[in-house]
This record gives sequence, structure tokens and C-alpha cells, in this order.
Amino acid sequence: MDALDLTTNPALSYVNLIGNSSLSCLDLRNGSSEVIDYFYATECPKLTCIDVDNPVYPNPTYGFMVIEFDQPSKGILKVYDPAGRLIQSLQVNESDRLNYELEGMPDIYLMEFMSETGAVFVGKVLKVD
Repeated sequence: MDALDLTTNPALSYVNLIGNSSLSCLDLRNGSSEVIDYFYATECPKLTCIDVDNPVYPNPTYGFMVIEFDQPSKGILKVYDPAGRLIQSLQVNESDRLNYELEGMPDIYLMEFMSETGAVFVGKVLKVD
């Protein structure tokens, strides 16, 4: 199985994918992924894409925001402006939550986090005045 789509499971609270060596993409956008209490996806070497409803909040923001990861993660956060230009690259130490201050004009920004294992999380955030 290359991809797993769990978008039609709004009551999902438990996800265990440990040891799934062929899984490359997981879609958790079920409208309530914030109620997942248990999530494990270790030993999944090809898993490079996990989509969730909203890992960045508050959205919209006045600048300060929180980025949550499903499990403690270490990697690089990149922030792009609306034209696709990289405006910041930040090393993230092992954490399941990152507090971040988005500087710049009000607009839509793209947040990309690449974990040490190669998993990529992408989200958009709207900055307002």
C-alpha cells in the first residue's frame, strides 16, 4: 500500500502504522484530526507525506502561532512568502510543538517542515493586521 486515505473517518482517535515499509503518503484530513489521541508511524521509511486538517494555529494570525507535530520531531522549518521566496529557515530541535513569530506584511504564507526522517508537513497561514 503506497497511500492511505483516512478522510472518511471523522471519529478516528487511534492510528498505528508501525512497521509499514511501503506506505509513502497518509491523508488524515477528516475534519477532526485534532481529536486523534494516539498516532504512531515509526519504522515507515517511505512515509514522506502526512496531510492533516490544520497543524498551524491560530489561523488567521496576527503573527504569533503554534505549529504542532504528531510526534516529537527534529528538522527544518521553512517559511515562504506569497511569491514563493524563502523568507526564513529555522532548525527545530526535538519537539512536538513549536512557537513561531511570523514577521512580514499581512498575506498568505507557506510553512514547510521537513523532519530528520524525510517526512514533509506543509501548511498555509494567513497573517492579518
